[in-house]
Amino acid sequence: ACEPTPELLELCHQVSQPECRDDTWDAMMYHRIGQSWKTRRAELIWLDDKVAQVHRTAELLDCEPLHLPLLAHAADDPVGLEKMKQTLLECARENQPVVIKPRHGANSCFIFFWPSPEETKQEELFQSIAAAL
Repeated sequence: ACEPTPELLELCHQVSQPECRDDTWDAMMYHRIGQSWKTRRAELIWLDDKVAQVHRTAELLDCEPLHLPLLAHAADDPVGLEKMKQTLLECARENQPVVIKPRHGANSCFIFFWPSPEETKQEELFQSIAAAL
């Protein structure tokens, strides 16, 4: 599980103070990106982080999940990859918008937006998975 570091918890505390002028999402995001990029710790992989954040955010706000659903994920394993492809094909059949992105990345490389996937060739959809992995 992804646990926040003491430095991140201190930053959260600082930005929650009324006198803080740097209490923006951008400030938190850039701190987190920098920390993740510098340390390259396995527990800071963004996909895992996102999964943990969905539950934690809903818990903190006492509400329903506020994030986009995670429909599938795959590492470099044939079973996960096949499941991901099948999920993507289901989204295409239902013309459900979908985003394919890598587990870890700070510069928006290899992120693919498919707002109308039924209009996209299957080969292109699968190529986006390969690029993201």
